[in-house]
Amino acid sequence: MTRARDLADGTFANDLTVDTDTLHVDSTNNRVGIGLVSPSRQLHIKGSASAVRLEDTDQAGVYHEIIENSGQLDIRADHGNTSTTGNMLLSTGGSEAARIDSSGRLLVYKSSSGLANHGVEHNFTANNGYLGVTSTSTTAYFNREDSDGTIVELRKDNAAVGSIGTAAGFVTIGKDDVGLRFHSTNNIIYPHNMTTNVPSDGVINLGSGTYRFNNLSLSGGVYLGGTGSANYLDDYEEGTWTPAYGSTTGSFGSITYDAITQAKYVKVGDVVHCYGRIRTDAVSVGTAGGDLTLTGLPFTGTSNGSLNIGFALSFNTNHPSGGYFGAGGTVVTLDYRSSSNGAISNSTPSDLGTGANNNYLFFSVTYST
Repeated sequence: MTRARDLADGTFANDLTVDTDTLHVDSTNNRVGIGLVSPSRQLHIKGSASAVRLEDTDQAGVYHEIIENSGQLDIRADHGNTSTTGNMLLSTGGSEAARIDSSGRLLVYKSSSGLANHGVEHNFTANNGYLGVTSTSTTAYFNREDSDGTIVELRKDNAAVGSIGTAAGFVTIGKDDVGLRFHSTNNIIYPHNMTTNVPSDGVINLGSGTYRFNNLSLSGGVYLGGTGSANYLDDYEEGTWTPAYGSTTGSFGSITYDAITQAKYVKVGDVVHCYGRIRTDAVSVGTAGGDLTLTGLPFTGTSNGSLNIGFALSFNTNHPSGGYFGAGGTVVTLDYRSSSNGAISNSTPSDLGTGANNNYLFFSVTYST
C-alpha cells in the first residue's frame, strides 16, 4: 500500500495504518509500530514472543533472531541451522571487541580461544572450564577500599577454603587461624590469624611427623624454644677431618698411617664434637719430644675441652687413657695413668710403638670454639 504526500513540504498529514493490530506508521514518518498504533520508538514491536529475524540469502536456512521471550531478551545466532559455525560479534570503532563463538565461549579482544592468545576468555562448557586472562603486563587487579580484610575468597562446593586479604597494608593468605602475613617493610613473613586479622604467636606448626618438608636452606640462624640469645642456633655442620699424632717440641722423622685412620665431626653452634680412629704403620720418632698430641682438629678452640678414649692398643709404653684440650688451638694433649688409681701424666712421643698396626685409638673429643 502507498500513500500520497498531503503537505507542501512532502510530509504526511495523517498516520498510515495497515490493519490496526499489525502495522502503523505515525504522521511524523519517524515511528513504526508493529502490533500497536502508538509506537514509542522508531521501531516498536509488541506481541507475544515478539521477534526480529535477520535472514541470510547467501546461506539457505541461516537466520538470526532477537526475541522477547517471557520477559527475557533472547538473541539467537545461526538459529535454525545447527550445521553452521558462525559467531556472535560485538564491534566498536569498526574493530571487533568481543565475541561469543559457536562453542559458547565469551572472548574479549581476542578472536580465537586458547591461553596463548592475548585477551579475556570465559570458557565454560557443561560443568567444567575456566576463566583465562592473557596479557604482557599485570593480568588482574582486585582492589579493596577503605578497610582491611578479605580481597579474594576461595571456595569449594560453595564453602570457603581460604582467602587472600590485607592487614595494615600487607598481603595475607590462609584460612581461619592458619595464615601468613607478608611484611615487606620488615622483610618478615609472620604467622597470621585470618579470622582476627592479626599476627599469631606459637600456634602454627610447619610440617608434621607424617608430612614433612625436605631441605631447609638458611643464610642466618634459627631460634629454638625461645627468642633469647641462648636460643639462637647460628651454625650446624657435619664433615670429616684427618687426625694425626704430634709433639709439643721437635718433629717426627716420619709417620705412616694405616688406611683405617679416619674421623668425622658435628658442629652445633659453638660446640664441636669429633670422633674417629687412628692407627700407624710405621713411626720414626726423630726429634719429637715434649708431650704427645692428637692434631688436625677441624676448628680452633676457645675454651677447654676433653678427649675420651674408648680403645687403645699396641703402644710402646703408657697407653693413653684420655686427654685435654687447651684453649686457642687445634690439638689435644694425650695423657695416661700409670695404674688404675695413679696420677695422670702427659704421654710422650716415645710412648708410640714404631711397628706396623701400632698406636691404635678409638676416641671422641668435645670442645667449644
